[in-house]
Amino acid sequence: MTRLNPTSLVSLLVTLSLLFLYACSGGGFNAGDFRDRADRKALPKDVVRSLKLTKFASFTSNDSPSPAWSPDSERLVYSEQYPGRVIVFDLVSQSSRTIYDASTAMLPDIQYNVSQPAFLGNHSVITTGLWGGSINYTDAWTGAILSDVDNSTSKAFGISGSRAQVSADGDRVLFEASDGLILSDGSGQRLDTYPNLYYARWAPQGRRFAALRYANYMGESPELVIVDEDKQIEKLEAGVFQLAWDPTGAGLAYIRAGNRTVFDANWEFGSLSYYEFETKKTTAVASQARSPVFGVAPWVLFYETGSGLGISDLNESRVMRDLRLSNITVSPDGQYLSGVTAASGSPYGYYGAMDVTIYSIGLE
Repeated sequence: MTRLNPTSLVSLLVTLSLLFLYACSGGGFNAGDFRDRADRKALPKDVVRSLKLTKFASFTSNDSPSPAWSPDSERLVYSEQYPGRVIVFDLVSQSSRTIYDASTAMLPDIQYNVSQPAFLGNHSVITTGLWGGSINYTDAWTGAILSDVDNSTSKAFGISGSRAQVSADGDRVLFEASDGLILSDGSGQRLDTYPNLYYARWAPQGRRFAALRYANYMGESPELVIVDEDKQIEKLEAGVFQLAWDPTGAGLAYIRAGNRTVFDANWEFGSLSYYEFETKKTTAVASQARSPVFGVAPWVLFYETGSGLGISDLNESRVMRDLRLSNITVSPDGQYLSGVTAASGSPYGYYGAMDVTIYSIGLE
């Protein structure tokens, strides 16, 4: 065995020390796309208790189940489902504008049943129907439309499906059909299909996505899976009905509701957990929750409970009982939270007025 002379030994120790410092500073020794878990530990210990939501804007809408944010966090889009309108609220001017109205300019691709719009970039919106037909079947109620936010013009997008999910880079869109997922590019060109997968959610980095895999059309025994760019599927958990990506890419939050159909789980509450990819550790967050969504500044997990809005940093949880919001979503910059409240008292009380409310997020 070769022995190191004193000079070589000193050089080796210096090199190892520099490599160690480089790794600690985030210089390239990461595990995949995962950020260091110390990011969460650096938060104030009382972040959950000191988090404050201040009402920024509120307006009454006719049946608006799913508001969505623009990538630059400056606009919120929502639909009035059966009146057939798509409306954008501008945070800078604090004004609303209708960008699609079926009563005056109906497109045959979607007719009146507009639901769940999503931004494709900062200046265009994809709107789908409530029901997406099937992978190989289309009709006038299942087509998606593309609306220009700036000039309020709309055209057919070329894809039939519901619940459009736009990738972080804006180049891919996943649509849900009755028998699986349809993948398109940003121009409406169909790229691929994923039979028996539903409820897709893109990862915050790259082109992999999480989804639910059902055994049959009715949705029994759903499995939480990750689909990579090569269509390889990895199963993570069974009995999952809702999910949300950690914005750091480090894990997933999901609702587990036992062996019930997806239609039951959409209305009911289940147990909320967080799964971390690197450690494969699962952390229980709440026993009764639904519709989880992450905030990024500060890093917290929001969710609905039966008695108010839940907040957790995985170590501590709190329920804001004065906020009864449904379909909550957080702006990409983490500064705002929005949600809807049904006038009927039911968070899924369609065919009625809903208050769409935006809150600014801060710490006391």
